[in-house]
Amino acid sequence: VLRPPADPFTKEVQPVEAVARFAPERSLGHRIRVQGIVTLQDADTIYLSDGRTGLRIESAVPAAFQPGDRLDVAGFPRVSDYSFTVEDAVCRRIGSQAPLTPIPVTVEQVLSGDYDSLPISIEGRLLGRSVLADNQTLVLKNGRAVFGAFIRQPNGAAPGANDLMTIPANSDLRVAGICVADKDQNERDHAFRVLLQSARGVV
Repeated sequence: VLRPPADPFTKEVQPVEAVARFAPERSLGHRIRVQGIVTLQDADTIYLSDGRTGLRIESAVPAAFQPGDRLDVAGFPRVSDYSFTVEDAVCRRIGSQAPLTPIPVTVEQVLSGDYDSLPISIEGRLLGRSVLADNQTLVLKNGRAVFGAFIRQPNGAAPGANDLMTIPANSDLRVAGICVADKDQNERDHAFRVLLQSARGVV
């Protein structure tokens, strides 16, 4: 080591909105720093928001955070599959507040591209479900769009997950969770799924 790295938390804090709209021509090799509210944690992936814009964070070390925790994050920007992520991130809790309220949206609004990584609430008719060892997916339809509501259950059934098994097909549901958009080669959102914190996100 010729020169040890500087403290990453001495960098200037950048707005989440500015970072999430990262320009590809900027250098991806330098660490950036952001602050925001945790909306969901899925294994080592943390979803962060400033209330208007969402951001995916890949934590460098195992850590457990709860929705509503306010984090100070330093990590490296990366663009993969046309989506922006901050990876190898170091996160520290600097406060907490009430979790952010999911934003009621329509399919058309989601596919407009403004809700990726944000907490949303959306309705759909239950077509079916997929149950695996570590997750359960409810398949929903709204208009012509079909999307999944995904709940992880790494140690057996997640709290309340068994209750989802009793919901009859063709039920009208409202699900609240984090919107994860799938982008095409033109960087337009062409599909999406919803990550649930728990079964309480299904009504």
